[in-house]
Amino acid sequence: MKEKRNCKRNLFIGIILSGVMILCGATAVSAEKKEDYSSLEEYDSYISVIADTSGTYGGNGSFALYDLDQDGVRELITSAGTCLADWENCVYTLEDGKVSMIGSFYNNVILYVAPDGNGLYTVYGMQGHEEINRLIKTGNEIDVQPVQTRELAAGEEYYTNENPVEWQYFNEAAPVSDGIFSGTYESYDEEPIYGEHISFYEKDGVLMADVSVSKKYRETVVMQGNTGTAADGTPVFSIEKTDEDRIFVKYHSLTKASKWLTKPGTSAFNYTVEVSASDGGVNMRSGPGTEYDKVLPEMIPNGTRLGIKQESQASNGNSWGFTQYNGIWGWIALTQVTSLEPVEGAPLVEARHVVNCQESITLRSAPDVNSPEICQIPLGAEVLEYITEQPQNGFVMVEYGRYSGYCLEEYLSVSGAVA
Repeated sequence: MKEKRNCKRNLFIGIILSGVMILCGATAVSAEKKEDYSSLEEYDSYISVIADTSGTYGGNGSFALYDLDQDGVRELITSAGTCLADWENCVYTLEDGKVSMIGSFYNNVILYVAPDGNGLYTVYGMQGHEEINRLIKTGNEIDVQPVQTRELAAGEEYYTNENPVEWQYFNEAAPVSDGIFSGTYESYDEEPIYGEHISFYEKDGVLMADVSVSKKYRETVVMQGNTGTAADGTPVFSIEKTDEDRIFVKYHSLTKASKWLTKPGTSAFNYTVEVSASDGGVNMRSGPGTEYDKVLPEMIPNGTRLGIKQESQASNGNSWGFTQYNGIWGWIALTQVTSLEPVEGAPLVEARHVVNCQESITLRSAPDVNSPEICQIPLGAEVLEYITEQPQNGFVMVEYGRYSGYCLEEYLSVSGAVA
């Protein structure tokens, strides 16, 4: 059982939260030097642990990757806490692709490769007191062995050697390139019908984000660095890593798993089909197979044209397609439809942005102000318009994330054709 420590008895919280030992007189590692572990092959396996630890401690802390037993697999060491007294270093390893915690030790330390190459030296120093321990891994356990404890003489420096293992601070774990916070990112892993969406836009010079999870949750947040914060100051999510057209999101105020969200492509659908079922229509279901619940009370009638986003096989081997009908997303049996070849001169898809409104505009299921609402599209958000010959009742058909529907053209500003 881990020792429970009392944070109130320590007067040096500010030292720990800075992540360095310079205020204690240590000169071993420069706080300006930063490591980037994101290119290492083990990083993606550990990123959920990194994100969860960062979220738990509000971004205070750091982590490092190092192969403790030189078996070809780097271990993850996280270092975090609310104050010096409860600061803890947790060690994780990978076995058969699964992450497991194999031990922990206390104190905010500096890491060095041991001079004999056997594990790491952990160096802790404060007010002239120094503790050095050796951290090794044996099997799936860690062992912390005392090396030296001493009081430094006047002018004497803390331990250092030429092989430091650099900490990477949590708030630097996701270097975000210029312009990455733009457009919509999405995932349908846990919400197969409506999905999860984060859409970034600028309002009055402030970067905002609209967060929606299925129809259960919707929030507008202000971006503060990599963190989206609600109006009451509560962190809603943070972006822990970026990778081309993806962001890795850690949710804070939602009981959602950390995950990748991906930018949708500029092409609205992969291909188009027409319903041609023997019984007059096709049912839309929540998953690829007849064992899944219907998401619409009535069948989609024959003659209806649908865009297929992706395909999946049912348990019986039949192919199903993911599509949208009247603002609802779901799966249909592709045995009940006929594929349509692309038509020469088919409409382009044009990128436009929401303008001329206070906060958002309404995406509707039909080109009519009285038709059902699908969702709200925030000011500044990008949509993809299906260019038609003439708007219908002032409405144009657009795609917003994976929502498709109709909005009033007067609230859209043209930015150029993209497909």
